[in-house]
Order: sequence, then C-alpha cells, then structure tokens
Amino acid sequence: MILFYVHGFGSSSQSRKGQALKQLLPEHRVIGLDYGYAPDEAVRDLIAQAEAAGAGREPCVFIGSSLGGLYSRYLARDFEARTVLINPVVKAELLRTLIGPVHNYYTGEPYDWTEADVQALMAYDVPLSVPALVLLDEGDEVLDYRMAVQAYEGIADVKVFAGGDHAFAHLEESIPLIRAFIDP
Repeated sequence: MILFYVHGFGSSSQSRKGQALKQLLPEHRVIGLDYGYAPDEAVRDLIAQAEAAGAGREPCVFIGSSLGGLYSRYLARDFEARTVLINPVVKAELLRTLIGPVHNYYTGEPYDWTEADVQALMAYDVPLSVPALVLLDEGDEVLDYRMAVQAYEGIADVKVFAGGDHAFAHLEESIPLIRAFIDP
C-alpha cells in the first residue's frame, strides 16, 4: 500500500507530519508529494508524482493536511483511493484570507497568492466521494474544526481530539486509527 502525504499551504513533504508518518507507518511506502502555490500547476504536479510512484497501478491512500486535505479529496476521487484528512480545508474560499505575499515555510520561496488563485482552487474543491477518515484538533488556531465536523459528519469517520493545534498534536495517537482505516 502506498500512502501519499499531501502537505498544507506553504509547507513541504519535509514537514513534521510528513516525516512522522514515514517513521510511524514503516510497514507502508509513505511518499511525500510536493507542489507549488498555483492550483492548476499544483494539481498537475501532484498527479504526475503520484502516477510516477505507482498510483493507479497499486492500491494507495492520500493523507492530506490543511490545504492538502482539499487536494487529497480531489486526488482520491481521481485515483479511486481512500483518504485521510487532517485538520482539512473544507472550502477553497477559506484561502481568501491568505491573499497577498506568502512564502514557503521550508524554502523561503516567495509567492503572491491572488484572488485568481482562489478561483482556480475552486475547481478542485469537489465533494467527498470516497471512504475517508477525518482527524481534527479542537484547538486548531487556523481552521475552525466545527466546519469539518459539519462538512463530513455522516459521510466520513470523524474523530475530534480535545486541545491540540493546526499542526495536529495528536498524530502519534491517531496512528492506530489510520492503520485500521487503511488496512481494513
């Protein structure tokens, strides 16, 4: 089973979550996917990387954090795969709050996030159509976890943890849930 980790806005596959998933799930091939800011280019890059690594030929699961959750919804539908969403962005419009100069937290690369980027992102904001596990921290300081509960309750397995933060402080605690979900 291939597990594709899709990072959040301005992050990297080298993030704490991306590296922790590799260490905590050694029985699986965990591959971090990287992408830039422009949504159309990002999706093309994500699809190309996933296909090159075996998506479409081997069973896979997309694990997306924050904006990576929105992209994972799209990719999982495209590849008919399961998805794990961690403190996910539930609507593309939420990224309007980031319009302006931004930078990648790992490379320092600058980018101007625009209304046109938000509009382009909306094309990938598809309904959840595959089995999903949604992991949420109540203490997420960036995204209101209740939006995800409202969006996914009844159509996905939703787990809410007390406290925590947007970085998802409960990753290690969630590994048994992730294993049970990806290895039914």
